[in-house]
Amino acid sequence: MSKVRSITISAAIFFLLLTGCGDIFELNLFDGVDNPDLPGASQLREMGDGALDYLSLSLESDDFMELLTADPEAAAAILGFLQEDYLSQSPTDEIRGTYQDAAILYAAIEMGTTAAAEVSDNILNLLNSGSEEPDPSALFPDNMTEVEFDAALEAMFSAADVYILLGNSLQDIDGDGVLDASANANMGEVVQRAAVAIYVQTVVQSIPGTEEEQKALFKEYIIGGGTDPVPENADIAGQMNTNSSLNGIFDAAGFSFDF
Repeated sequence: MSKVRSITISAAIFFLLLTGCGDIFELNLFDGVDNPDLPGASQLREMGDGALDYLSLSLESDDFMELLTADPEAAAAILGFLQEDYLSQSPTDEIRGTYQDAAILYAAIEMGTTAAAEVSDNILNLLNSGSEEPDPSALFPDNMTEVEFDAALEAMFSAADVYILLGNSLQDIDGDGVLDASANANMGEVVQRAAVAIYVQTVVQSIPGTEEEQKALFKEYIIGGGTDPVPENADIAGQMNTNSSLNGIFDAAGFSFDF
């Protein structure tokens, strides 16, 4: 894609994207459980802020994510709970940590229940494309159907919006010059998915037209063999480098980046 500039990421960030960081839960709540019930919004509210810990631990289970993928209504109920009870509020000091935890969970569910998670995992294909001007099509599986593409793109747009909220909520709490995220945050995973979601959203939004037209042209380019719809003067790298939210997320992870 001739309009998208090369991406330069330090060795430290490259390692971060490969490995992630933070503690990994080893307890799998759903292994060996036949057809477990997925929690509704009312059940989650009864847990108080413990609902966020419950969801975080549950999402470490592939079984739980598969159940959410197979039950869009249950996934929507959880997303609605996170949006209404946390993300609709202003991230004041009193709730900043839970706000950030909710944002991370929201984006994880959005991307994890569609092929957007696989797109995110393909970031190394973009970085290793061997081109000075990577093509975003390197992120998308070759055999992706239109239905899968549409769902993944919508999920990445929604996740990108939430990652921007997350980045805007970060502050240097301890005065060490580095932005601080919730102690529960796995910022290695957040960095990778936020970078891909915001990158794809930025590329699509650089295409002239309404949002519907932008997405249609991008889909035709990625999976339909259409012509590149991104204008010659689109400065994707400049937009990414000046995205304060994404810069904040990388800073909170202890790294910097340059697109």
